[in-house]
Amino acid sequence: MLRLSPDVIAVGLSPAGLVMSRINRLTRREKRHQALQFPCSLTLAEALEQLGQQLAQAEWQAAAGLRLVLSNHWLRFAVVPWSEQLASPAERQALAQGLIEELYAEKASRFVIRISECGYGRPGLAAALPQAELQQLQALAQQHGLALQSLRPLLMEAFAQQPHNLRGNDGALACLEPGKLTLLLQQNGCWQQVLSRSLALQQPGALAPLLTQMFAQLEQLPAQVLLACHGVDSRLDSVAGVPVPMLAPAPNWPAPVLQMAGS
Repeated sequence: MLRLSPDVIAVGLSPAGLVMSRINRLTRREKRHQALQFPCSLTLAEALEQLGQQLAQAEWQAAAGLRLVLSNHWLRFAVVPWSEQLASPAERQALAQGLIEELYAEKASRFVIRISECGYGRPGLAAALPQAELQQLQALAQQHGLALQSLRPLLMEAFAQQPHNLRGNDGALACLEPGKLTLLLQQNGCWQQVLSRSLALQQPGALAPLLTQMFAQLEQLPAQVLLACHGVDSRLDSVAGVPVPMLAPAPNWPAPVLQMAGS
């Protein structure tokens, strides 16, 4: 009988590549690290196939669990407002499903939707992942004897890395990846809006104009925008008079491969 080690495998998965770390969950020591850049941009299903090929290698065998952070490219987000009339978990789930359909013109039945609640009386943040790919991931974990311990969008991973910079303050988190910018607005310690836009990184100076456009869609201009770059190197001092300090990227994510000169 195969005896499992106390190790977990932490994975950052994006259309451009993956990063894997084998970590002893007791000592928190990283025992193995591997990065793989894909030759072209992959769909989530294709990226999961690549992950499966890596997990089949001997050095990743006999671990206990899998922790996965997914690119924002593959998820849909919506802020779920608070309502006293729709306060039960089932009612809030139905509200989130309706919002996903309204915002993205896609059937909610295609997705598994989870809500990160901010507390009673506060808005929550819904994240929707295609159901077929979630089932593919669950089968992959089972095939390799791994418990799927956590599955998190990159947006929430970036938020969790610097919670003290956002909680209780008015501001926004800009999560930047190659080809995608996701902006999460917070006011009075509550999530208020989330916007996600495609971005042509090869075009110099593309980030600042896009942020300015997204500001126009916000109910209130943020006091600051915290910029977290993942897989891309970019710098901004301010946009439309709003300071843009840099955050450290989430750990275990594909290293910067693109530079946005003149951003």
